[in-house]
Amino acid sequence: MSRIGRFLSRSRTEKRLFFGSVLLVPIVRIGLAVLGFQRMRRWLDKRSGADAAGSDATPEIVEWAVQSVAKRTLYDKPCLTQSLVVSHHLRRAGYDPVIRFGVRKSGEALDAHAWVELNGEVVSGGRRAPEIYTPLTSLDELTL
Repeated sequence: MSRIGRFLSRSRTEKRLFFGSVLLVPIVRIGLAVLGFQRMRRWLDKRSGADAAGSDATPEIVEWAVQSVAKRTLYDKPCLTQSLVVSHHLRRAGYDPVIRFGVRKSGEALDAHAWVELNGEVVSGGRRAPEIYTPLTSLDELTL
């Protein structure tokens, strides 16, 4: 089956989340660059109320939708953008996700990473992220 055929066979929820991500991923990426993290987070928080229509969205579907868009549009530092968008979609579906931050030493530099957890399990940003990166804090614990 072709890529288009596979997409068309997906559920209405999957398609809705995919097209929502098509709009939201570039908005968040540009918003982070122009507005900064705090303003972008507040902007998303205002729009993250539970959505009855999104209640059938699972973490796996959300991750698929955001990842499908992000891997084709984000070329550098995608983890924070993806984490914010995944968290936004999950909140709208009635979940309570947590964005986590971590670092690891890479030569003389530190690499930073963000991932999303739900009930203590990583749902976006790499299942092994807490093993690879030293966790610093979560977005909820961060006072900005």
